[in-house]
Amino acid sequence: MIIKKKNKKAWIKIAEAFISILLIIGVLMAVLVYQNVNKKNDLNEKINSQEISILNNIQTNKSLREDILGITSLPLDSNETLFPTLVKEELNNTILGELICKFAICPIEGECSVMGLPDDQEIFVKSVVISSSLEEYAPRKLNLFCYQNEV
Repeated sequence: MIIKKKNKKAWIKIAEAFISILLIIGVLMAVLVYQNVNKKNDLNEKINSQEISILNNIQTNKSLREDILGITSLPLDSNETLFPTLVKEELNNTILGELICKFAICPIEGECSVMGLPDDQEIFVKSVVISSSLEEYAPRKLNLFCYQNEV
């Protein structure tokens, strides 16, 4: 009886090549995911710093603070006609075109939201307290809601 030995070296080479290709693809995918995460973190930091800048400008500007403190019907968001025009203009002058931002002015203890925010996007929210002027004490919470403009 003649027994033939099968040559398994070719199959081993094919398996080694396949595993090598999978490893290379895995490394490339990991690098691409890492780059996307870094880009997203950079965008988040940029939006965060811009929101803080806008809110600090409003906090330190006497006329803008007085406009906010003079509002009697709360809550109020920037979509409504009673919202202070100077505060809207400050937002429009400082915000970049890649973001859409809206304000809400609320009592300190209440919830604060804005109508018309998209459900399918990440919303960045920052808030500050506008507490008083020399004439009156009527604390308000000013929230800034921003999301990326999808062009």
